[in-house]
Amino acid sequence: MNNPKTFWDTFETTYQMGSQKHRVYMLDLLQKRGVKSILDNGCGTAPIYEMIKNTEVDVEGFTRTKRWNFKYKGTDYSQGMIEVCKREFPEGDFEVQDARKLKENDNSWDCVLLLHALDHLDDYESAIKEAARVASKYVCIVLWRGFVQQG
Repeated sequence: MNNPKTFWDTFETTYQMGSQKHRVYMLDLLQKRGVKSILDNGCGTAPIYEMIKNTEVDVEGFTRTKRWNFKYKGTDYSQGMIEVCKREFPEGDFEVQDARKLKENDNSWDCVLLLHALDHLDDYESAIKEAARVASKYVCIVLWRGFVQQG
């Protein structure tokens, strides 16, 4: 895929957001709801994968033992972000994809995450429709700054 450079391609290549309270809460909730597989659409540098993979997670200065076991795939439009993911987590499943035109099959993932991703798109409606097509159970959306009217 020949994607044009984005702001995120120029971002610090070692950037990791780490675990944050809302991510811990979300993973706990998805596990309680019986989710077994997650497509992290707009994964960035893969903080969700890092949390799933690690034995312990740090939440606001407190360490807790992880309890999650999800099948995971991370996708992002930014080639730079996916390169960071593959370098930091070579065992992981990461791929460049456009959230508005996913390569995934219908109902192929229990949950599709759109965390801090939609508010970077001009056509977020298409990304939501694609997430709904690919998810068999849930679409989880978290906005960072909210939607901005174009024009």
